Amino acid sequence: MSEAKGNVKVHKVQYRLARQLKSAGGLSTTTALGSAKDRVKKLEPKVLAAIDDELARQDVAFGELGKGDAYGLIRLYDAANRLLGLAGVSELLTNFGKAALNLCDLLDGQKGVIPADLRPIRVHMDALRILKTDLPERDQLVVLAGLGKVRTHKAQQPDAA
Repeated sequence: MSEAKGNVKVHKVQYRLARQLKSAGGLSTTTALGSAKDRVKKLEPKVLAAIDDELARQDVAFGELGKGDAYGLIRLYDAANRLLGLAGVSELLTNFGKAALNLCDLLDGQKGVIPADLRPIRVHMDALRILKTDLPERDQLVVLAGLGKVRTHKAQQPDAA
């Protein structure tokens, strides 16, 4: 666009972004969020199947721990870490993700040494299965509080690294 001012022509640059911002159209925030939630909803069955796969991997790794294989700790940690990532897909899995993180912390505290008492690890694995269900939020928080107590108690034991 140009304007004539006396003998001088002044050109105004019209930026495409500025034009788009001034014009109506596009998606409203509500529509965009609704659409995103619908897409996530479609992913949930695949995410839940992937979670089941990771829980099965944890069971195998836990069996390895029982046989004295220290690599089981690494495999357990890797599975818990993947579960943490999968939990981020859905708001319904927020507490599940917190439990997976709690398990990662517990396993990290072992510093590669198989603990004499595997029960705290088993408790966390069982809690993950419980939190994957449609347990009411209030009950989920009770489970998480219990996991926190287990982890704190384990950290206070002399054989904890």
